[in-house]
Amino acid sequence: GTYFHDGFDFGSAIYGNGSVYAVHDGKILYAGWDPVGGGSLGAFIVLQAGNTNVIYQEFSRNVGDIKVSTGQTVKKGQLIGKFTSSHLHLGMTKKEWRSAHSSWNKDDGTWFNPIPILQGGSTPTPPNPGPKNFTTNVRYGLRVLGGSWLPEVTNFNNTNDGFAGYPNRQHDMLYIKVDKGQMKYRVHTAQSGWLPWVSKGDKSDTVNGAAGMPGQAIDGVQLNYITPKGEKLSQAYYRSQTTKRSGWLKVSADNGSIPGLDSYAGIFGEPLDRLQIGISQSNPF
Repeated sequence: GTYFHDGFDFGSAIYGNGSVYAVHDGKILYAGWDPVGGGSLGAFIVLQAGNTNVIYQEFSRNVGDIKVSTGQTVKKGQLIGKFTSSHLHLGMTKKEWRSAHSSWNKDDGTWFNPIPILQGGSTPTPPNPGPKNFTTNVRYGLRVLGGSWLPEVTNFNNTNDGFAGYPNRQHDMLYIKVDKGQMKYRVHTAQSGWLPWVSKGDKSDTVNGAAGMPGQAIDGVQLNYITPKGEKLSQAYYRSQTTKRSGWLKVSADNGSIPGLDSYAGIFGEPLDRLQIGISQSNPF
């Protein structure tokens, strides 16, 4: 039968042990020990370049050979690791990188040949987020359960930076703030149910400026946007994903103000891992 490989292996016998360099500009989504192959893939780095996730793996059996950290921005040609094993495996995918590894041995379109891209020096052009009729900016962020706050997101788009959250991870705190008007929000957890409404967005104030209960996974979010006096009515439109299933759930509008749209985002019992919000006079999704 036909053998499929989800990337390209650069052998140290040819290239020699030494340095691993970034093949494109981008942001480090993950840098650490293999999180998807039970540890068998060794040192593991994921670089987000446009809408493509570039994965470097198996170049070392020592996590100390990783020279970048999660969240760091790197430039093409920058040192990111030390090459001390038999080979470096380089894979590229447009899909969410953790779930993409379930297709490591399948030619199903998840992975593409990195060689033409390396030769051309660029990744496929990211999709145009497209103009959205947002009436004000909403800025928000999630905190990884047992970890730290993730980067703040403004509104949403269809790129890998267009949502709050860390795919396939649980989150315990959420903050939201708007440029105009007022946003009230609350979250739900399996242990505590719906927590009190919050009307301030400040991640440094986890008592009054963020919603959530430290250590409890958020599985529901509910919003209520208040339009400034004298302006045409706008509402908060939002949607989420969970760690238990793929794809976005149904769009919600405020706390159930529009028939046919949900009154909150999420599924109780399934930790929320991604969230998108837009303030608009009509559904922007």
